[in-house]
Amino acid sequence: MIRVARNLHKKQYSLREGKKVVGYATNLTLQNCTFEVNETTRQRILRTRQKEVHAFVVGEPIEDQTMPEGTIQISYNPFKQGKFYRKDNGETISRASVIYFTPEGVFGLEVS
Repeated sequence: MIRVARNLHKKQYSLREGKKVVGYATNLTLQNCTFEVNETTRQRILRTRQKEVHAFVVGEPIEDQTMPEGTIQISYNPFKQGKFYRKDNGETISRASVIYFTPEGVFGLEVS
């Protein structure tokens, strides 16, 4: 399992095993995904208005695949809410069967 966060400085995704960054990617596919937010750090961000890495997609890397039709764009904004959400309707989500990380954003299949 790896943890993936958007790296705002490199405009890529940071890949972590535990707390250690093990690589970067512009395109990546994970399966059996969950979403993780460190609420203590999020509360600090709300107080200080300074961004920190605290939200991750956790899953198993698989060989990059072409993104199929029907994916849902996923987002996270600590100032809106403390969970990842669907961009089309704002519904919060906690898991997805597959997540596609692309330069255009993060997209999921079978999100719930």
